[in-house]
Amino acid sequence: MSRLLPVLPAVLLIVSCYERILLLQDGLDGKDLFKISVYGREADFDLQEIEKIKLEGMQISDYQHPSVKKWIDYYTGNGRPWLEKVFERAGSYIPTVKRIFEEKEFPPDFVYLPIVESGYNPHAMSPARALGMWQFMYATGILYGLKGDYWRDDRKDVIKSTYAATLHLRYLYREFGSWLMALAAYNAGGGRIGRGVKKYKTSNFWKLCEYNYLKNETKNYVPKFIAVSVIAKNPRAYGFREIYEQQADLQSFTVEDATDLGVIAECAGLSIDEIKTWNTALLRWATPPGTKYEIRLPSRVISNFTEKFSKIDPGDRVTYRRYQIKMGESLSVIAEKFNVPVNPVAHLNKLTSIHSISAGNFIFIPIKGLANAKKSDQSVAVKNPDEKHLSSILYAVKPEDTLYKIALRYSMELSDIMRWNNMPSIYSLQPGDLILLKIPEGS
Repeated sequence: MSRLLPVLPAVLLIVSCYERILLLQDGLDGKDLFKISVYGREADFDLQEIEKIKLEGMQISDYQHPSVKKWIDYYTGNGRPWLEKVFERAGSYIPTVKRIFEEKEFPPDFVYLPIVESGYNPHAMSPARALGMWQFMYATGILYGLKGDYWRDDRKDVIKSTYAATLHLRYLYREFGSWLMALAAYNAGGGRIGRGVKKYKTSNFWKLCEYNYLKNETKNYVPKFIAVSVIAKNPRAYGFREIYEQQADLQSFTVEDATDLGVIAECAGLSIDEIKTWNTALLRWATPPGTKYEIRLPSRVISNFTEKFSKIDPGDRVTYRRYQIKMGESLSVIAEKFNVPVNPVAHLNKLTSIHSISAGNFIFIPIKGLANAKKSDQSVAVKNPDEKHLSSILYAVKPEDTLYKIALRYSMELSDIMRWNNMPSIYSLQPGDLILLKIPEGS
């Protein structure tokens, strides 16, 4: 692994003053992976600096283009039932997006972009595994601070992903100097649009569409956005109802360590489904372990919830750890590591026998008492103890790549790569994807 960097050219990407990500450029024809540098120059990617980028107002002025008219005709024709349903769903989220846009001085018309991206569905996933209302790829989300693991995926969080989207679009606007080109880059990837600008010597989106370079998806993406924006801003003129905006009155409450959603629901007098409705990033039955997490609850229940939750003795709180079974370990050995009885572990994992576990698989460890959980974290290597000394890099998947080949090439465990990228299957790779790898610092 120490030989990794000398054989691979890289661009140093400053994500913040505390974190660095190296983007490997292994055999790519372009000079960047993620529209970090269009023509191969040093990347300027400090999130605090991106926030300072001045933006021109976004005016929907290209609606007379034939491509836009085609999509207006579609959405007022065969596509009307779909758009009506999306307008109805969007009303629950638009007030939040508008508030963030106003805070960040972002063009308000982009409030209609999630209509095209995801149908304003925070759970939407594309065939390429882009996720959430703003359809972030996993690696792109990492660049903008969206965390993702077994327990939660911030790409599904409406508030966090909207903040990330303003940063991403702001960055793309600075790079291309045009909102239409920034939108094309949001869809196709900045690297592809940057290479198109260089190859065809044009920064005009409509002219770039005249060449056989952009995929039809990208050619249609921009006029689709303009079309739905025109309709959404003038719904009655096109036979639609006004979008009924309804702002949820929510407050945040911080819970410590993995907290069962059933416990939260019981203290709040709500159902678990209601808890998940307002906390869309949560993927499991509990909040993430080993960290504090902000739960959003309706303001009307927060007082009652706080009172009931505060009465639960920290020593009685049951929290969880997810543990990967190592070669030669038995259930009793694992339970002893965490200082817990064997039976609750077997019951939680629905094991028919204490012998029915296999190396490489994951099991959940219930731990009673927050203090006991912290002691376990100190004594058990739940995570690879060396990971704190690893630097994150993004690797561009090539057509001939498989997960096995990548793991073998860089002397990594297959399970680690899948865990870092929240991959459900070894067959989740597509050429051009960016995946997260971790190498020793200073390599």
